[in-house]
Amino acid sequence: MAGKATVWAPDGGKVKMRSIPSKDCNSYWNIPTGATLDIIEEGAEWTHVSSGDHDGYMMTRYLTQNDTKVVDENSVVVDRKRLEAVYDELGDILGLRG
Repeated sequence: MAGKATVWAPDGGKVKMRSIPSKDCNSYWNIPTGATLDIIEEGAEWTHVSSGDHDGYMMTRYLTQNDTKVVDENSVVVDRKRLEAVYDELGDILGLRG
């Protein structure tokens, strides 16, 4: 990752951006799914990020830089609007739409 990332939570809720990279840290901000953050430094478990107002750490697994997020080996979450746009474009290319 480099540049910007989007916050992603499996339940569509908020993700904690903590003041230090630790689950035990009680100083945090709730960042909503879909928010865009600036990446300061990426780590395997924690990524140092900034939201403009706050500078902190978020677990790397809750950040993505594309329209999809792999949940586990059997599941992928895809942005529905982007998927519909790709489907429509493919239908036009293949002449499947009237």
